Amino acid sequence: MPDGERWVITLDMPRPPKGLHANDRPSHWSKARATKELRSLVYYKVMSAKVPTMYRCRVDVEWVVKTRAKRDLDNLAPMLKVIYDAVGSDRGISAHVVPDDDPAHMEKPGATIRYDKLTTPYFRVTITRRYISTRIGTVRAAWVLYDNDGDFKEISEDRAEALMSAGGGS
Repeated sequence: MPDGERWVITLDMPRPPKGLHANDRPSHWSKARATKELRSLVYYKVMSAKVPTMYRCRVDVEWVVKTRAKRDLDNLAPMLKVIYDAVGSDRGISAHVVPDDDPAHMEKPGATIRYDKLTTPYFRVTITRRYISTRIGTVRAAWVLYDNDGDFKEISEDRAEALMSAGGGS
């Protein structure tokens, strides 16, 4: 599937917010606060980047870090969910770039890590318009006759009409 236009936003944070990391054990309220703050931040960044509405998109999240310390990308799942919801959820604070953040409208390949020792750590979110491939073809109608064994054979339209008028089909 070909790629389309791209919009890049940066989140100036060195690590996931407290409460939005799989290894955190926050209270309900601190997680809700972190979710609301990150969702609002992503919403405003997407709106300021003037990302238009579209039917389908791909959202890539890249964590640019300074050191090669061991990091588990699976622990970013709570943060990724908030980012995906902020881009295209059908409810709550969302930029509504796509109708919903389900697989039919949004590709979510997960996060990647890039090492750059000369930079301050941050997250880069790339939204890419995805095109829907369509295949145009013809549909052929066929009349089928079933026998008592459950087998079938294709018959002509004239034969089907004759059977129908004689009360031999339903």
